[in-house]
Amino acid sequence: MHHDVPSRAATPEPAPVAVRAPAERRRQITLGVRDSFSAGLGIFPLGIALGLLIMQAGLPWWLAPALSLAAFAGSLELLLVGMMATVTPLAAVALTVLVVNFRHVFYAFSFPLHLVKHPVAKAYAVYAMIDEAYAVNASLPEAERSAPRLLAMQIACETYWVGGGLVGVALGAALPAPIKGLEFALCALFTVLTLDAFRSRRELPSVLLAGAAAALALVLTPGLAMFTALLMFVGLLLVRHTLTTRRPARETTDAQHLVPHHRPGDRLRSHLRAARPAVRGTAHPARLGAGAAAVRVDARRHPRDPRRDGPARHDHARPARNGVRTARGRRHHRRPPGLRPPHDPERGYRHRRLRRPAQYSVIAPCDQPFEQLREPPEEKRPLNTGTPVPDSYYERIDEHRYKPTAHTGGAWDPDEQHFSPLGGLVVHAIDRHLAGRPDTGLVLARISYDILGRPALDECEIRVETIRPGRTIELIEAVVLIAGRPVVRARAWLLATVDTSAVAGGPDERLTPPQALAPWPMASVWPGGYIASLDVRPLAPPQAGRTTAWISTRHALVADEPSSTLATYLALVDTANGIAVRQPPTAWMYPNVDLTVHLHRRPEGHWTGLDTTVTFGPTGQGLTSTVLHDLNGPVGHAQQILTVRPLTGQ
Repeated sequence: MHHDVPSRAATPEPAPVAVRAPAERRRQITLGVRDSFSAGLGIFPLGIALGLLIMQAGLPWWLAPALSLAAFAGSLELLLVGMMATVTPLAAVALTVLVVNFRHVFYAFSFPLHLVKHPVAKAYAVYAMIDEAYAVNASLPEAERSAPRLLAMQIACETYWVGGGLVGVALGAALPAPIKGLEFALCALFTVLTLDAFRSRRELPSVLLAGAAAALALVLTPGLAMFTALLMFVGLLLVRHTLTTRRPARETTDAQHLVPHHRPGDRLRSHLRAARPAVRGTAHPARLGAGAAAVRVDARRHPRDPRRDGPARHDHARPARNGVRTARGRRHHRRPPGLRPPHDPERGYRHRRLRRPAQYSVIAPCDQPFEQLREPPEEKRPLNTGTPVPDSYYERIDEHRYKPTAHTGGAWDPDEQHFSPLGGLVVHAIDRHLAGRPDTGLVLARISYDILGRPALDECEIRVETIRPGRTIELIEAVVLIAGRPVVRARAWLLATVDTSAVAGGPDERLTPPQALAPWPMASVWPGGYIASLDVRPLAPPQAGRTTAWISTRHALVADEPSSTLATYLALVDTANGIAVRQPPTAWMYPNVDLTVHLHRRPEGHWTGLDTTVTFGPTGQGLTSTVLHDLNGPVGHAQQILTVRPLTGQ
C-alpha cells in the first residue's frame, strides 16, 4: 500500500529547511524565538545575579552590559567579576578564559554553522554559540533547522542575558545593603548541574575523577585551584578515554545478539551434541502429520556426566561467580534476588537454553493434540520461596529508568527480558512524553520496533523525542538503553483524528469471547516468568503455525502507576510468535528481530486477540503475521520477521 507520508527510516535524511519567501523567514524567526523560551528561564535569573554581583563588588554599573556584549559566555562573566574585583594578573585571567571556554571548540564540530551563509551572520553565530544555544539546537531535527531560526534563537538568548544584567544592576542600586552569599550563585549553579547530570546518566567514574582533580588542585595550587583542577580533569578524561578505547570490541552479527554464546567454541552446539542420547523421537502416525515426531526430553539427565542424573545433583550446586567477564573486558554482575527467576531443583541441563521444568519433561510438538497439554498437578508445581516478586512487570526508578521484575523473564532465555512487556513499556513512555504537552488530538496508528541487542534482565532507560512534529501527522522516536547501550529503537506515527464513521468498513468478524473458552497452559511449551504470567485462551487446539487465542494478564505494566489501554494491549502483542509454534523450541530457534503494529482503530478492554499465522521460508527467514482483535472485532495487524536456525544441526 502506498503511503503519502513515508517513514524517515526508509528515506535519506531530509535537507534543512529552505528559507526564501519573507513569510517563511518570519515564521522561522518566530520559531527561533519560541525555541529560546526554555533556555531563557535559566539565562535571565543568572543575568540578574551578574548585575547584583557587579554592584556589590563596587564596580561601575555599565560593566554588566559591557561584559555581556564583549564576552557572551555566562559562567565566564561571573568569574571575571571576582577576578576584576581582586585585581587578578592578566595572565591568570587569560588562562582561565582559555580553559573555561575551550569546550566551545568541540561545539563547533557539530553546530550547524554551515546553514548561515552571510559572513557577518556566521561570525555572530560563532560568537553567540553558548551552552544553551547548543543544547536547544541539538534538540531540533535536522530537517527543521534553518539560519533565521538559529540566529533568532541566539539573539533572543543574548537579549535575556543582557536584560537580566540590567535588571540586576537596577536592583543592586536600589537595595540598601549588599546581599550576602550572592557570590556563591555560580558555584550553586554548577553544583545543581553536576547533580542533575549524575542523576540522569549515573556516570560515577567522571564524578570521582572530578572530585580527585579538585582535591589535588586545592592541595598543590591553592591560589589557582580552579585552573589546575580543570586541566587535571581534562587530562584524566583523556587517559580514561585512551584506556577504554584500547579494549577489544565485541564481535557481533545482526542476529547473534539474540542468542548469547560463549567463546572460545560454541558451547550451545557442544552441549546439544552431548545431549543427543537423552533426546529421542517417537513417531505417532495416527496423531501427527507426515514427518512429525514427539520430542521427549528427560530434564533430569545431564548430557555429559551421567553421575549428575537425578534431581539431587544439578548445575546450581557449582560455586557461584560474581560475574562473567566478556570479550570487552567488562563484568556482568548477577541480578538482585528480586529479579532472579524461581529456582527449580530438578533442572539438569547446564546450558540455559535447555533448562526446562522437570514436570514438563514432555515438550509437546506443535501439532500434539490440545487435550494432552494440561496443567501440572498442583502438588508438583514449583514453589517460589525466594523474595516476593512485585505484582507488575516493571518498577520505576526515576523519570526515565525502570527495573524489570521476574515476570518479564524471557522464553528463549530466562536471563533476558521478554520483548512483549518491554514493547508495552515503550508505549507507556511515549504516553508520558505526550502528556507533558497540550493535547493535539493525535493518536498512535503505527509503531515499529527494531531489536538492536540482547535485552538483559537489568534496569533500562527509555528516551523519547519528537523527530517530526506536526498538526496532522507526527513521528515519535523512543530508544531503550541497557547498561548505556541501545537495545531497542522504536518509531511511532501519530495521526490526526477525523470523524470517518460514515465510510468506515472492512472485515468485522468477531472472535468467540474469552469468557467462553478454557485456558491453555502455555508454560508447557515455553519457560520464563512472562509466559507464566499470562492467561491464554485459544479458540481451538493450537496447530502447527496457526493459532487464534485471547491473551490477558493480571499484572500491571508499571508498579503503582496507571497505564493506558493501548500500552497494556501492545504489551501482549509480541506473544504472537509463541502461540503458533511451527517447530519445537527445543530443536529450532526462531526469535523475531522486529515488531511492526498497524492500527486502524484504538483497542478497548484488557483482552488482546491474536489470529496468528507463522511461515518459515527455505533460507532461514520466517514471518509471523497476526490480525489483532479486541472484543469488538479487528483493530489492526502485526508483523514479526524471524531468524530461523536449528539447535541440533539438522
